[in-house]
Amino acid sequence: MPQEAIVQDVKHGNLVELAENGKASAVRHATGEYIKGLDTVQLRDYVHAAAYTALAGGDGAAQWRLKGAINGPLSYGRYLQEKVRLLLFDEPRIFAFFSPDFNSGVLSRLT
Repeated sequence: MPQEAIVQDVKHGNLVELAENGKASAVRHATGEYIKGLDTVQLRDYVHAAAYTALAGGDGAAQWRLKGAINGPLSYGRYLQEKVRLLLFDEPRIFAFFSPDFNSGVLSRLT
């Protein structure tokens, strides 16, 4: 991916494009760093909102995966952070359902 395209994707907050086209490792690192700084309640709120957005957009599979990350006995603290981080590593298209605030936080850590 040409450098100009990467700059445009960062400028427009297109994490899906960045993660799928040549900057996956940088996006993974930035995502991990951002998620580590969030508390459980904040991260659960982001994921819950993303699940609702996915459902409203007709993507039941994404909604199911997102809800799976915040439901269950290991859905707090570091466990929750790791589940969400791995979900976004596995399916970067799910960034599209997160709020601009969440995506901006990840982008701010992108180097």
